[in-house]
Amino acid sequence: MYKYTRNAIERATQRARRLTEYDFSSQLEGTFDVHRDGKLAAKAGGHLSARQAFERERIAAAIEHKRAAGLNANDSVADYLRDTAFTTLNRFVALKMLEARELVQECITKGEQSTGYREFCGLAPGLALLPDSAGYRIYIESLFDELSTEVKVLFDRRDPSSVLWPKRATFEQLLEFLNAGELARVWSEDETIGWVYQYFNSKEERQAMRDPRQGGSQAPRNSRELAVRNQFFTPRYVVRFLVDNTVGRLWLEMYGEATSLTRHCEFLVRSDEPTRSRPRKDPRDLRLLDPACGSGHFLLYCFDLLLAIYEEAWQDEGWPASQVTGKTLREDYHDLHALRRAVPALIVEHNLHGVDIDPRCAQIAALALWLRAQRAWQDAKVPAAERPRIRRTHIVVAEPMPGDAALVDEFAARLDPPLLGDLFKKMVAECRLAGELGSLLRVERAIAAEVARAREQFVRRRQAPGFPRGRGADRGRAPVVRRGRGRRAGSAAPPVRRRRDPGHRARRPAADTLRRGADEPALRRGQPGGEEGAGGELAAHPERPLRRLRGARCATAAPARAAGCHHLTHRLLPLELPDVARGGAAERGAAGGVRRPRLRRAGQRDGRGGSVLPGEGARGGLMRPRRARWCG
Repeated sequence: MYKYTRNAIERATQRARRLTEYDFSSQLEGTFDVHRDGKLAAKAGGHLSARQAFERERIAAAIEHKRAAGLNANDSVADYLRDTAFTTLNRFVALKMLEARELVQECITKGEQSTGYREFCGLAPGLALLPDSAGYRIYIESLFDELSTEVKVLFDRRDPSSVLWPKRATFEQLLEFLNAGELARVWSEDETIGWVYQYFNSKEERQAMRDPRQGGSQAPRNSRELAVRNQFFTPRYVVRFLVDNTVGRLWLEMYGEATSLTRHCEFLVRSDEPTRSRPRKDPRDLRLLDPACGSGHFLLYCFDLLLAIYEEAWQDEGWPASQVTGKTLREDYHDLHALRRAVPALIVEHNLHGVDIDPRCAQIAALALWLRAQRAWQDAKVPAAERPRIRRTHIVVAEPMPGDAALVDEFAARLDPPLLGDLFKKMVAECRLAGELGSLLRVERAIAAEVARAREQFVRRRQAPGFPRGRGADRGRAPVVRRGRGRRAGSAAPPVRRRRDPGHRARRPAADTLRRGADEPALRRGQPGGEEGAGGELAAHPERPLRRLRGARCATAAPARAAGCHHLTHRLLPLELPDVARGGAAERGAAGGVRRPRLRRAGQRDGRGGSVLPGEGARGGLMRPRRARWCG
């Protein structure tokens, strides 16, 4: 990327930051009574609606959490403003990059005149009549909800940084910055999001951190200063040199000189000595860690090499089986198309790991890897509808445990046996520098003595008289007694099992409840029975928490599926739209109620003129509505 292009990204990023921070600051003070000096009103004002009062509670909780982590009142509010402005900017930059890759329909390039929003309004005409562009906000947030199923760290609306939304004038100026002609070509580049992260913190801000005359210090004073002052965009050739001589050399020693990486890895240092041999491994068993991942540039290049590594291992019929599945790649994927369909998700979910002390890096790196996976599927000509979901990324933020000492003591006091409480408090104390040291922190060494002492206490307690013995006693109930194992001569009666006491489930301890829950099929986020909803079912049925939870979610989602509704409109439109958007009595002739859209794959008919929408779309046409169905 040329310097004048990077300068254009820097100007747009700095303008967008100043604009959003000023807008959000005025909202905090004018609407939510949260001042820049850290003063918060004791309770929500009477001018706030019920929803705004709830949003204020979330803002206050986020600021209080930052105070508990060691920031003073001023810095905690300023840090919340930065997080909110950065998250907002990242999301709209991500939508621009998704548009350029045709993973979403046009949504922000033309603002409220974008094709995607106009089609969305065609299905719910009342949206366009809402004041202050509230309908457009609902549409954009619906996109965020859909994307959060795969890039949750950036698009999760439950994040406290998602509470504030730009006012209409601010939003229009922000779109004007992003839609500038000088930036038209940058949205298709994978490294654009990294440069946005690089330029969000200005040079003047870094200088002020280092200058004692401006309140700075020669040494970083907290994890944010450490991240900002040591933030450098690693040049591409440095990335290739380091990865070629680590990952590339590793595979060369496993596969041999015949590997195609010898041609791809231009910076691989070769010696006159013969290449040593290394035991072969299935590519799914390789683990690559970037201990200071930043925006993920090293991980993105590792992704490129792993694509070639997977295909070479698949083509070698004698390659060993994976420790994950117990089968070889050729056994799990019978043809090359099936392999190329699965590989991008396998790389993100199995191979690549990253750690950083800056929470914003987790957003950038996770998004960058997801976009790289989408490009790999496009290059392999895998249709959007056939692409597997990426269920998780291994990008984590190194941060200390909660800083509220009273909360830590309260939790530790509930642990049984008490030695676990002592061990927990020791672990919390040792993690206090996690935000500064990151992956350099060796907690396991610091608590090794405490773990050994806890093990000795447990062994002594186990050997003491009165300790529960046997499987049945350990589980808190009498062993099951079976009778009539065999059959009598000439009798067809089955073996008889003694009926248990009806109250035996209620007496089962919590540990056994968790043990039974662990035996249930694993639930994934976003599927029926996931971590949201129906919390009361656990208390009502402690014996099978996961199964009862799954049943509650399925029962809740069943009417929407039966009616053919898209889950976003099923949740959002009936709850958040006023009567005019639902299609009240005055509008029933035109709208006839809310028509809830469903996702549609590229190439399907639009249900009106018989035309076919262009583009592939993400996940079968992200927010690309199908023919509307009535949901009464």
